[in-house]
Amino acid sequence: MEPVNQGGETFGGKVHILVFGTIPPCVPCYQAEQIAREAAASYPEGWVVVEKLEAWSDMGKRLNISLTPAIAVNGKVLAMGRIVPLDELRKTIDDVIHDQRK
Repeated sequence: MEPVNQGGETFGGKVHILVFGTIPPCVPCYQAEQIAREAAASYPEGWVVVEKLEAWSDMGKRLNISLTPAIAVNGKVLAMGRIVPLDELRKTIDDVIHDQRK
């Protein structure tokens, strides 16, 4: 079964990280995006996709994003109003990959 986010889209077996922030980005939002991209780079190409979205986007509204920065992994909000440390984000990615292989 493919992961599905709250909007109903499938992720095709990939880990999809959404970084919600302000545009232009504030310092914490910029840092959150950089950490997400660094985490994605530590996996084989194409396994982890990072997308930057404005907090007030349709997806942000669907996920009830109210504070920035915010990170969602495969449609599940991991954090709002804080920067997720690299090791925590990597552990979450590892958990998602493990769950997808069951």
